[in-house]
Amino acid sequence: ATFLASSAFLRQTYVLGGMPPERIVTKPNFTTDPGPRRTAPQDSDVVLYVGRLAPEKGVDFMIRLWEQAETGLRLRVIGDGPSRSGLEGRHPKGEFVGRQPAEVVASEMLSARVLLFPSTAFEACPLTILEAFAAGLPVLANRRGAMRKFVGMVDDEWLREPEDLQDWADGLALIEDDHRTARAGTRARAVYESSFTPEISLPIYMEITTCF
Repeated sequence: ATFLASSAFLRQTYVLGGMPPERIVTKPNFTTDPGPRRTAPQDSDVVLYVGRLAPEKGVDFMIRLWEQAETGLRLRVIGDGPSRSGLEGRHPKGEFVGRQPAEVVASEMLSARVLLFPSTAFEACPLTILEAFAAGLPVLANRRGAMRKFVGMVDDEWLREPEDLQDWADGLALIEDDHRTARAGTRARAVYESSFTPEISLPIYMEITTCF
């Protein structure tokens, strides 16, 4: 049998767990094209979070960061989970809109400035990051798991040390730089077009399945 790993990080984890490396094929996830942006990232004041509101996703840290931030940008939180009620109570200025349909999330990404991805989990291949890239949306993420590889394909300066408030505060200063935000958005879309479209990925999947 052939086993699929959605990232090099996950493949390495499988190998360390004792699986034979010659039977593991690395093939990342992919996502559909959401269409053109309505506004350039640098023209938006919305900083977006999309995901489960739970401790391992780093949302508590994100709110602590925002409490200390001196910024005119708006934090918009899409998602639900066990941490939501406590987070809303601590950060009344944040826009918590709950779980939303996929088409709404895509629309939000097409009009936002940046996506925050503060997860402290060892994510294998976060689809949310690929969706952001498809929307030409820069991603500020932890330097951990597969995030290191995928966000690093855009620019290493968009990677932060996990739960390091000062390093993430420096990241917020990066977000406020219109030129660097615009450049990262353009690169994110280019990464999507070169690596994560259905047109690129589906033929590879089909070729792999013929080996099963």
